[in-house]
Amino acid sequence: MTRFFPRHDIKGSTAVETAIVGWMMCMTIFFIIEISLMAWMQAGLELASVMTARCAAIGATYGTGSCTSNATISGYAISLMNAWVMPAALTANNVILTSPTTCGSAPGNYYSVKLTSASFSFGIPPLSSNALSATGCFPMP
Repeated sequence: MTRFFPRHDIKGSTAVETAIVGWMMCMTIFFIIEISLMAWMQAGLELASVMTARCAAIGATYGTGSCTSNATISGYAISLMNAWVMPAALTANNVILTSPTTCGSAPGNYYSVKLTSASFSFGIPPLSSNALSATGCFPMP
C-alpha cells in the first residue's frame, strides 16, 4: 500500500525562521549589553563618589597630593572616572560637593559628593535619556 503524503519543500525554512526569530534574539542581546554597560557605569560612579568623598574628608589620598579645594576635589573625581569608567564621562559641572550633617540615617559631620553623568546615551530610547548619579559620603575627622 502506498502512502500519499504531500511532498513539502523545506528549502528556505531556515531563512524564514531566522527572519522571524533573529531580530528578537539580536534585540535581546543588545538589551543585555546596554543594561550591563549601564550597571558598569553606575558602579564606577558609586566608587568614584565614595573615593572622592574620602579624599575630601581626609584632605589627601594616594598619589594625588591634596584634596583641599573644590577644584582639586572635582579634578580627583574626574580623573577617577576617566581612569575607571570612560574618558569625558564626567565634567566639573557634574560634581556637587556638600557637608551634610547626616549620611543616610547616621548623624554626624560628613563630606558628601554627588556625581551625575549624562554621557550614558547608547541606543534604546527608554534608557538613553537617563542620567546616572551616585552620592558618596565619608565622615569628617
